[in-house]
Amino acid sequence: CKESKECLNGIDFLNKANWRFPEKAELYAIKADLYRKIKDYDNAIKEYDNALNYEGDNYTYYVLRAKIKALKGDIQGALNDYNGAINLNPDNYELYAQRAFFYFEKKNFSNALQDYENAIKLNPKKGHLYYMTACMQKLMNLNSEAELNFKKAKNLGIF
Repeated sequence: CKESKECLNGIDFLNKANWRFPEKAELYAIKADLYRKIKDYDNAIKEYDNALNYEGDNYTYYVLRAKIKALKGDIQGALNDYNGAINLNPDNYELYAQRAFFYFEKKNFSNALQDYENAIKLNPKKGHLYYMTACMQKLMNLNSEAELNFKKAKNLGIF
């Protein structure tokens, strides 16, 4: 939807569909996205809560809810949701890299570094992970380790 009215019409339609099919988690997730588009973050979070009530093993719903919580400034809530996503999908390197960003936001550099290192273990061919690892190491005055990782990032290509 491009306008709030279109989004609200879509939400109204999905509310009717939810009445008929209350167990369909994806309907709640679609509603959450419509609420996000009109910047109604509280209702978006509530709809992801509903989706997770029916499909609690869907790590994507945790990630999407985390991003909305971050938009609201709830960094701890975003971290909690990334923890849930990682518990469900521990082999997804991107989840660790994304969670690292939120640890960085909270100035918890050691946890951010650990997450980047975990991401590298899962996908050692991504240069940007070495670059971000090096940045965390620089912030922690681990300069010799940072230099090694900057070199690895350069050799692999940062992006």
